[in-house]
Amino acid sequence: MIGRWPLPGWPDGFPGRVPIVSDVTAALGIDPLVMLLRSTALLALSTLRGRESTVTAGAVRIRGILEELTVGQDPQGVLGRLGEVRMVARDVKWAATRLRRVTLSGRNVHVRPAAISATVVAAPVLIDIDIAAEDLPQIHPRLRLAIDADGLATVHPTGTTRIGLEVAPQHAEDGLTVTARALRLGSRRIPLPTWGLLRRRIPTDALPPGAHLVGVDTADGVVRISAVLDEWRAPVTAGTLTDLAARLTSGATEVELPITEP
Repeated sequence: MIGRWPLPGWPDGFPGRVPIVSDVTAALGIDPLVMLLRSTALLALSTLRGRESTVTAGAVRIRGILEELTVGQDPQGVLGRLGEVRMVARDVKWAATRLRRVTLSGRNVHVRPAAISATVVAAPVLIDIDIAAEDLPQIHPRLRLAIDADGLATVHPTGTTRIGLEVAPQHAEDGLTVTARALRLGSRRIPLPTWGLLRRRIPTDALPPGAHLVGVDTADGVVRISAVLDEWRAPVTAGTLTDLAARLTSGATEVELPITEP
């Protein structure tokens, strides 16, 4: 199989045609498809960074602004491996959900060869999602959740901050659990018992299909949800990467990624 691509990063005078499967490149420890993946990622970063763009993968359609896209080096230098792939996007919109920032970190990313089309595999994929307090589901129409710069979360009546409940989110298999820890009256803090009546479950609809929740925390103005996708797979060929590179070069801001269900 032969692939052609006019992408950055090649030596001067490189003809742009290499065999995708070659005993010579394998002997030299060079994987042309991996090199093409790296070049495409570099092109995507240079053309999409700071711009609002849309990515569709199967039934998932996400719109946001790309901040970071890096492809690491495999520490062992194994043929066909890309190491860690990391992507950060902000102001993300997924269906009716607004996310302040999404960080994806694919570990042990490698290309699995096949007769017709290879498969890119990441196992696992670490997911961190920041959701602003005002974008979380309401606990009650007359209550407001606030998270300060130190990550302290309080629920208080709309229109006043002098009285409120200090709350702490925790993760469970069926979503988030918010537990009241203390009553705050001005500067006074009164600890509360951990009664079941002071807990409320919030489903986590923002997680991708197949991902499971592993942690939740609060930071400056946000709730940070951490999840893990055990394995992610997508078919890849030199042709699909070349087509994607051509679209990016022409200024396209909508990208469709093939995906194999985990």
